[in-house]
Amino acid sequence: MRAAAEELTCVLAWAHAHPGTPGDCASWQRALIPPDEDGLDRLGGPGTPAVAEFAVEQLAARLAVSTGSAMGLVADALDLAHRHPVLWGCVQAGACPVWTARRVVSACHALPAEAALWVDERTGHLAGTRAWRTVESTISYAIAKWDPEKTRAAEEQARDGRRLDIDLPGQGGNAADPDKVIAAAHIRGSLSVIDAIKFEALVAAQAAELAATGDTSSLDIRRAKALGVIADQLITGELTFCSAETGVSSATRPAPKSCLPATLYVHVTLEDLLTHLGGTDRVGTVETLGPATLHLLGQWLGETRLSIRPILDLGRTDAVDVHDPPAWMRELVTLRDGHCVFTHCGRDARSCDLDHIDPYVAMDEGGPPGQTRPDHLAPLCRRHHRLKTFTRWRYHRLPDGSYQWTDPQGHRSDVPL
Repeated sequence: MRAAAEELTCVLAWAHAHPGTPGDCASWQRALIPPDEDGLDRLGGPGTPAVAEFAVEQLAARLAVSTGSAMGLVADALDLAHRHPVLWGCVQAGACPVWTARRVVSACHALPAEAALWVDERTGHLAGTRAWRTVESTISYAIAKWDPEKTRAAEEQARDGRRLDIDLPGQGGNAADPDKVIAAAHIRGSLSVIDAIKFEALVAAQAAELAATGDTSSLDIRRAKALGVIADQLITGELTFCSAETGVSSATRPAPKSCLPATLYVHVTLEDLLTHLGGTDRVGTVETLGPATLHLLGQWLGETRLSIRPILDLGRTDAVDVHDPPAWMRELVTLRDGHCVFTHCGRDARSCDLDHIDPYVAMDEGGPPGQTRPDHLAPLCRRHHRLKTFTRWRYHRLPDGSYQWTDPQGHRSDVPL
C-alpha cells in the first residue's frame, strides 16, 4: 500500500511538472470531459489542471505500461488530489488502498467538481473500510442529483427493456441434450421494481403457506412450487389479478390475506419537490434501493396506492417508561441512523432490533424512569445485538451522534455519522 501510494504521488508530481496549454493537452474523448472555461481539455475531471499532450507517453515508458494505463493513472491521481482531498489524505496515511481510491474517483470522474467534493466530504473517510455500500449509494445519489436527465434516460431505457423469457426443454431450435432431463424449465426476466416487489411478496407468501400446510421442501423448492400454485389460482379465479394499466381485475375472488402489500420508503425534500413541479427534474431516494428521479417516482405513484406520513421531528426527545419504543420512536431512530451501528456493518436499520445502549431495567425492579428515549436507542442487526448482549463488547453514543465501540480487549472503534 505504501509503495502504491508513493507511486501515485510521483505520478501527480509528473503531471504538475508538465502543464498543458491550449492546443497541447492530453485528453480523453471530448464528449466525456468537455473543456473548462479556459478551453483546455483534461485527463482529470472538471477542475483539475491540464497535462501536456505527450508527457503521458513519457510516463508510460518509464512505468512500462500502455499509454492508456498511464492516462488512467494520471487522471486518477489528479482527481484524488484536486477533487477528493479527504480520500487523498487517507491514501497518503495508509488508511485506504490505492486501488479502492481509484475505484471511487473513477466513478465520480464525469461529475462536476462540487459534486465530487460533496461525495468526498461524506465518504472519503469510509472508502478504506468495509462500508462500501454506503460509498456506492452516495456516489449513485450524486450522479442522479447532478445529472437527473441522464438518470431519467437510464430509467426509461430500463423500463423499455422489460421482458420475460420462459425456456422450455427442447425449445429454441437447439438439439436436445441427451444428458439433460426435462423435469424443469428456466425463467428469467426484467420487471419494473414495483412489479418485482409485489411479485416477490406474492411468491414469499405462497411459499410460507406451503410450509404451513406441511411441505418440508427447502425454501428454494417451495418458491419454485409457489409459481405453479399461483398459476393454478389465476386459472381457477381464486387469485385477484389486477392490471396496472387499467386497474381492472380479471378475477372476482380476493387474493389471500397473507399477500401483504409491499412497502417502499421514499425520501424527497420539499425543495426538490417544488423544483420538480416547476419543470426541472430532481432526485429522491428509495430506502434500500437507491436514488431515483421524481419523474420515475411519479410513475410509480400512478400504479400503486400511496400512504403519506407526517414529517418526523428528528430532534424529538420524549421518553416512555416501557421497554418497547412506540412506533414514532422506532421510525425516528431508523431514519436517524439508517443502518446497524456496529462498526463496518451496513445492515438496513428497518431489519434491525432497537437496542437499549444501556441495558434496560424494569421499573418494578428498581430501574429509573425515562430509559426508553431516542438517544438511548440504536439499531443493531440480530447478530450484533446478540454480540452486545452476550459478550463484553460495549458501545456508547457520542454527542455528535456517532458511536464508539470497545471490544473485550479494550480496543476502541469509531462508527462515524
